[in-house]
Amino acid sequence: MPDAGAARGATATPVVSVVIATRNRRDQVLRLLATIEVQTVAHEVIVCDDASTDGTAKSLSNARPSVQLIRSDGRLGTAAQWNRGAKAARASVVAFLDDDTELSSPETLAAAISSFDHPRVGIVSLPLVDFIRGKTLLRYRAPDSLHRYVSDSFPGGASLIRREALLGVGGYREELFQRGEEPELARRMLKAGWVVALSSGPEVIHHGSAVRESAEEVRRQSRAELLGASWGLPLRFIPRRIALAAGHGARVGHPIAGAAGFWDGLRSYSRTREWRDPVGGELARMLRRMESERLSQRYTIRLEELESHLASPGAPIESGLPITGKVSR
Repeated sequence: MPDAGAARGATATPVVSVVIATRNRRDQVLRLLATIEVQTVAHEVIVCDDASTDGTAKSLSNARPSVQLIRSDGRLGTAAQWNRGAKAARASVVAFLDDDTELSSPETLAAAISSFDHPRVGIVSLPLVDFIRGKTLLRYRAPDSLHRYVSDSFPGGASLIRREALLGVGGYREELFQRGEEPELARRMLKAGWVVALSSGPEVIHHGSAVRESAEEVRRQSRAELLGASWGLPLRFIPRRIALAAGHGARVGHPIAGAAGFWDGLRSYSRTREWRDPVGGELARMLRRMESERLSQRYTIRLEELESHLASPGAPIESGLPITGKVSR
């Protein structure tokens, strides 16, 4: 099969760097890579293997030699792998994709990158289709393409992030280890003047697990709720988040795990209190509004509502998007 990049005129500098964090999902990663190969925008692919034991690294080396592989000898977690991929990326935009997703259209990445022409946009959340218990759920889609709608969070494995903004705020908090990284990063980005914009373009299809949350996942989520609020919200907004963190386990049938995560979060905060850097009160109120809209999947808040409360952002990305083709390394 001829190289798609050669057919379309590959460029030495990619427009987007695609980062995939994976562990023991060899077949799923290969399926995802097949949908990345046909993307019409010039790209490079970086796979961060989180100490897989199923032969992922060997399979990728044999089947996809153009992919840059970064392998860990021990487990580091998704957030750490995303940070490693972002640091290795050459493009000004980094697309983060979960290993159990696939892109629904060859235009998925190109359509999303166009949102970065606005200097306030630091993260673009891709529309996400989940298949859960026989049901199809569409989340994170902008209501239309006429306005820029914003959110308080985004699906980390279906997003594009301005690299300079991500590294400028210190990357993902690896302390959270695979739960709660996205809203915590979104708060820090917002404080620095960057917003999460929703896309109305082609979806990312997520083939996630249909089982309910495990006790360990509940523990991590409760811990992340408490830590994220303690690091990033004004004091008067924290009690509500603490109540949510304390009650998360009971709501999903794992009260003991929820309580364990809550107390674990308190202990972790005592070690990381120097990270506390809360957003202002008005931004905190807007975050609460955006959270309510995200939970109801009814997005109405537009970028212009936030602009007067934001710090000065960086410059728009100067890709122009005329470049197409695949980049091989």
